[in-house]
Amino acid sequence: MLRLIAEANVKYGEYKSLLNTLEFDAGFFLDSIILNESYKSTQIEGTQISQDEMYYLKYMKKTDDNQEIQNLKRTIEYAGAYLKSGKQICYELVNEMHKIILDSVRGSQKTPGKIRTTQNWIGPRGCTMQNATFIPPILEEVYGGAEDEH
Repeated sequence: MLRLIAEANVKYGEYKSLLNTLEFDAGFFLDSIILNESYKSTQIEGTQISQDEMYYLKYMKKTDDNQEIQNLKRTIEYAGAYLKSGKQICYELVNEMHKIILDSVRGSQKTPGKIRTTQNWIGPRGCTMQNATFIPPILEEVYGGAEDEH
């Protein structure tokens, strides 16, 4: 395992060195990675956009599917900036991220930025909890339970 870690470290160093010698804006590369991760993350909820379409979302007619990907990308960028400022992960951060994700899309009327008060699940549109892709913890296991609106 140590040998593999050492090899990975060498390759990472070579990669960073190569990026530094090229006239390449790493921001474009990072933006592409964040967009790709946003696309993959929204697929679990049934987003219907091709991977090719994802690269010109800004220019497409606004739909819940493409807006969700853009919102998730904005959320990742927000969280990155928040943590770089030295702040810690907390419920306020998570709630603000939730607000950004649900901005102007499905679920925007379901109290974005608040701890949920009912059981929910994630899956393709119209699925039941029995065939959900992911079921989060029961309400009593969420921060303070239903009675705490923090």
